Amino acid sequence: MERKGICQIYKIHAYIYCIFIILLAFGLRIYNISDESVWWDEYSSLVHINVGSLKEFLFLNPLYDPATMPAYYVLEYLFWHYISPSVLGLRFFSVLLSVITIPILLFIGKKLGSYKIGLLAGLFFALSPIHRFFGQGIRMYVLLTFLCTLSIYFLLLCVEEDKKQKWIILTIINFVLLWTHPFAILIIGIEILWVLFTYKAKRYKKYSFVFSQIIISIFPLLYILNLKYYSTEESFWFKIPTLYEFLGDLFADDAVGLTYQVRTINEVVPNYLVFIHPIMDLSLLVINIGIILFVLKYVLKNLKDESGIKDEIFLLVLFTLFPPIILYIISFLWRPCIFPRYTLYSSLAVYLLYGYFINTSNNKYLKRLILFLLTLIFCYQLFITLPGPQRTNWQKAVHFIEQRAFLERENSPVFVYQAINKDVFSFNMKDKNIPVSFVENVETFIPIVSGLFQQDSKCFSKKIWFIYVSFYFSDFGSSDLEQLLKENKIKYEYYDFYGIEPIRIYKITPLEGVNYHNWNVKDLSDESLKFTISDLVLSYVETGYKECAVYLLEKLIMDPLQRLQYKNLYSTLQKGNDTNNLIKSLRYYQISQRSISPKYKEYFLNRAIQFDKDLKLAYLCFDAIMTSVRGDIKSTKEKLHYIVEIHPDLALPRVALGVIALSQNREEEAKEWFYSATECEDGYYKTWTNLLNFIFVEKDYQKALHEYYALQNRGVFVESFFEEYLTAKLQNNK
Repeated sequence: MERKGICQIYKIHAYIYCIFIILLAFGLRIYNISDESVWWDEYSSLVHINVGSLKEFLFLNPLYDPATMPAYYVLEYLFWHYISPSVLGLRFFSVLLSVITIPILLFIGKKLGSYKIGLLAGLFFALSPIHRFFGQGIRMYVLLTFLCTLSIYFLLLCVEEDKKQKWIILTIINFVLLWTHPFAILIIGIEILWVLFTYKAKRYKKYSFVFSQIIISIFPLLYILNLKYYSTEESFWFKIPTLYEFLGDLFADDAVGLTYQVRTINEVVPNYLVFIHPIMDLSLLVINIGIILFVLKYVLKNLKDESGIKDEIFLLVLFTLFPPIILYIISFLWRPCIFPRYTLYSSLAVYLLYGYFINTSNNKYLKRLILFLLTLIFCYQLFITLPGPQRTNWQKAVHFIEQRAFLERENSPVFVYQAINKDVFSFNMKDKNIPVSFVENVETFIPIVSGLFQQDSKCFSKKIWFIYVSFYFSDFGSSDLEQLLKENKIKYEYYDFYGIEPIRIYKITPLEGVNYHNWNVKDLSDESLKFTISDLVLSYVETGYKECAVYLLEKLIMDPLQRLQYKNLYSTLQKGNDTNNLIKSLRYYQISQRSISPKYKEYFLNRAIQFDKDLKLAYLCFDAIMTSVRGDIKSTKEKLHYIVEIHPDLALPRVALGVIALSQNREEEAKEWFYSATECEDGYYKTWTNLLNFIFVEKDYQKALHEYYALQNRGVFVESFFEEYLTAKLQNNK
């Protein structure tokens, strides 16, 4: 009776300590939480959250992250629409999911022999810089961590009690796990292996569990295999880690300098503390390896003694080592897919091993030393990462631009490096009157600047902002951009904003006395430049700079494909009519062209056509041209002939068919198509007549080439293939 009372008191004490650890974890996770910007990972989860139904949200959510699974996003959508429609609210939801993992660790510790094991694991989980980071983010990793912990607990419970309802609950948990993240399949694989080789029960019970887990894995696995993910070139943020980084991922997720998950706040933390972090990283790595080796030795030693076998500890070792090793092997054999956050749950097993080692070691001085060192290292790692911000510091970058716009009473155009970064920047903005566009490469930015610094331009700007976002943990700014600005006599100064992706904002102004050149036809043949100008047009319309938008459109619509896309907007602006529907249409059209999946291309194209039916014709022409780029000439010709049939007055498909015929040396056919194009669209291409006569009638290719350049110099659009064709003809005639 007395022993039972002591156990009860011990249990109450454990619960009290657990509450304190939960409060500690909660406080650390909400510290400075509102100062963290919505960065790309979170933006991709939020961009479609305001759609009308959960079904539509789940359909659209994988647009920017094709590998997303629906479980977390169902909860996210419901929380947003029925509890708190705010970023801060969703972050608090993540914090709650994170801290309720701590009592589950407590109960796992009890299954391993002592509440003390679970309390120590919960303490290190609370202090962990990586779990603090992901525990406040709007992503699925916090749910993955919680469900993995719950799955481990119920697996141990099932093995101990062997009750049918417990196995059913475990299977339900694992089912949700599988629909949380693609690599949750590794968790199920570990549990299957462990049950097969260590669970001492009748075979049919083992195989019943294995069979049930395979059944619930089939549909998620088929879903994953059918994902159209980014190509290796597009998913450049994946890389095969160095050996040192891999060791960190394998043994020490909380070693800040090893696993590229969180950053050291160098701009705030004293230099001497930053300087020692490699020592702390290495110390944590050595301690963790030592503890794992001790545990393995203990497990192997007790294999000979049936009364002392600790199969549960072997399960923790599997959870520590198996997931990163498998992903590392897959990365070598297939494509890079290892990323520390994908095996975040493995660190939970390490924390439990800490507790187990400290609870079972007979050397009281050693375990006190290890406890002291681990606590010191975790507090140190937390200290050098806590001041923040951790994520890309969009908030301060946006505030900087908005403050300058307010103080200077002018909304100078802002260009952001790459479209995906422009989307996130705009999402973080409060002032929606500032025109924002993007450039995909720094070379494109130079002609943009030059054109906007033209004194006689209706879009003249005295100042331009350029926001350059570096890759994770890289240096600030672009040396290539700065060199190009100097070479083109463009002044700049810059301002830096720290974060996982460093941001450098360039203030760019014209150099006095320099005449900057405007865009010519050759400049506007660059697809990247056209994309930037078209996006800038929409931004200028959205922010009320309609005169400037018209000026840019007049440059843009010299290209026949761009004319098809923007003719309605151009005429509407000239008439002074409402452009809201046309802007919506063109924004949807943009998204359609950026989508890698056909189902999203079609979805957003249909949305675009709802607001401007003429865009369907533009898309048909664009689709035919892209088919040609991919080398499928037969399909291209079929598509072009169809367009000619449904729209005989359109010149673009006739020009395209002429180019194909000319490239295949079928001059008579090419001649017919080109001359017919000059009769279309009220003779828009009549300016080509002399050029065509020189090519097909006089066969004077030198005169034709001179005429080609003359047309370009007059600002007339002329098919660039003529230059290639005529140059080749002249070389062959030599």
